[in-house]
Amino acid sequence: MLSLRKLKKVSGSLALVDLPVPEPGPGEVVLKVAACGICGSDLHAYQQDPGYEFVNVPVTMGHEFAGTITAIGPGVTGWRVGQRACAIAIQFCGTCLACRRGAEQLCEQRVVQGLHYDGGMAEFVKIEARYLVPLPEELDLQEAALVEPLSVAVHCVGDRCKIAPGDLAVVTGPG
Repeated sequence: MLSLRKLKKVSGSLALVDLPVPEPGPGEVVLKVAACGICGSDLHAYQQDPGYEFVNVPVTMGHEFAGTITAIGPGVTGWRVGQRACAIAIQFCGTCLACRRGAEQLCEQRVVQGLHYDGGMAEFVKIEARYLVPLPEELDLQEAALVEPLSVAVHCVGDRCKIAPGDLAVVTGPG
């Protein structure tokens, strides 16, 4: 399978590499990737910007992706081959103080698919089933690849800021 990999901890070290299709281990599934977004984090990692020294190399990049399950590992329940899904980008331990408080994004042991281990800029990707989100059949998989960044905005505006219909809000940005 073709995979876009960051090969070295230097700016611009990307290559399209042919790798074996991953096999699911216990608790894991394999998705055939339909679409993968390019996040600002991917660009920072590609450029080897300060703060991105943690990126494990070589690694297949990409954490904003959606696809269809092609293989299921031992112990996985609630999923089936052919089911559509996207991923939760940040994986967490579930036991540290932040996780116990419901702030998994602040987990002391958090890792990000596509930066710490192989992500979705490939034909196939392996992921723990507990980090999958099912997708409705009517949602286009290219659009579904944007569920992760959209979820960040929804969480911030809807859950954290408690903005409600009728409230006044200001949206700023470079674009």
